[in-house]
Amino acid sequence: MGETLASQYIINQYQQLQLEPKGTNGYLQNFDIDEGKQANAATTFLIVNNSKAILQKDFFALAFSANATVKGSAAVALNQASNPWFKDLKDVLEENQTNPHFDIEDFIKKEADKVAGKKATALILFNTSNITDNVQFNKNDKSALTKIPVIYLTKEGYKKYFSDETATQNIQLSVSLSQKIRKSKNVIAFINNNAATTVIIGAHYDHLGYGEDKNALDTGHVIHNGADDNASGTAAVIELARMLKNSSPKNNNYLFINFSGEEL
Repeated sequence: MGETLASQYIINQYQQLQLEPKGTNGYLQNFDIDEGKQANAATTFLIVNNSKAILQKDFFALAFSANATVKGSAAVALNQASNPWFKDLKDVLEENQTNPHFDIEDFIKKEADKVAGKKATALILFNTSNITDNVQFNKNDKSALTKIPVIYLTKEGYKKYFSDETATQNIQLSVSLSQKIRKSKNVIAFINNNAATTVIIGAHYDHLGYGEDKNALDTGHVIHNGADDNASGTAAVIELARMLKNSSPKNNNYLFINFSGEEL
């Protein structure tokens, strides 16, 4: 919303100056921003004995997980073919506590493919140790997907659903990951003086918003007004366009670019 209002304001200024539009759609140059992977909340789920676990609070999928839906009956203490398998990270974390080269993600990927070879339909991870495992959803992960779905139970989720390791549970599990694409736009205008050279003048016009992209030190839900980052630069580009439109001699052409996406 803020980007749309700001871009339209800039366009209005350029229209008043009768600058030539140089975007791909009038003054606008549309582009996509790849924000990485996301778990689709409606189709990523874990249901244990008809009780639905809470995504992010009780469990989350790993970013390199295969997309699939599986059903089965399984117990933490007994891994059987054609059912989800469980893996406590406790032992491997303790064994590698002093190993600076240990890579938990690499271990999980190899473990997932290993148990898939033994006909596991999914891998459910948890950690009963007091060692921090640093397992998380890495939205920027671009590695090869595992052969089966892989999810991680938080300590709260494990305690809620699987504290009795001998109990057989009816499990429905689904992982659905996709790329999150944001639409954005630059604003481009041109002064054509039929010169041999063109000077490019630009500044970014997007700002932090509420800091949704984790790009600000302040984590509170408070608007980060543009202030000097970069309202001043945007204003300077517009005023330079105004001055150069009316200036002489006209030794150069001028391309004005107000671009978005800098604050991501």
